[in-house]
Amino acid sequence: QTAAQTSEQAAAQALDAAATPRPEPAFTPPPPMELSLPAKILAWFTQGNTMVRVGVVVLFFGLAFLLKYAADLDLFPLEYRLISAGVAGLALLGLGWRLRRTRPDFAMPVQGGGVAVFYLTSLAAAKLYSTGGLNPVLPPEAAFGFMVGICFLSTMLAVLQRDQIMALLSFTGGRLAPLLLSTGEDHH
Repeated sequence: QTAAQTSEQAAAQALDAAATPRPEPAFTPPPPMELSLPAKILAWFTQGNTMVRVGVVVLFFGLAFLLKYAADLDLFPLEYRLISAGVAGLALLGLGWRLRRTRPDFAMPVQGGGVAVFYLTSLAAAKLYSTGGLNPVLPPEAAFGFMVGICFLSTMLAVLQRDQIMALLSFTGGRLAPLLLSTGEDHH
């Protein structure tokens, strides 16, 4: 056979292969849809490890009520209350960091709870204990500096671990810091 005949046969086979219909796959998955913000929030609460997420939220509110209860009854000196809340946040953050590789579905909500406790402690030091003629433990400017530091560190955690929920928590805390620490003047 010559080269011309071989190329003609190859071309004929290619045309025959193109002309024969290919069978359709039994199931074609639909393209992924972008979820709206409410659907993403609902998915965050209903997918993954829901018990851990709900537990962290309950722990956060429980710690807030415990701080308020200890303040109302004057059970401990003020500094001990704030230090104990900070240590609790540090413990949550450390536990979450330690478990980030082995149990990421557990570690990320725990880290988020630790960051939220740091925000709560800074807010309590600036606002909660400044009522009734007391000077605040932290002036609003210092508390704002702490909250900016917390925002920066939690953003770094989000980037290092590629976690969008932690990034959202960081962003929300950073955006709310000036509003939470407002002194009532109109320049927060």
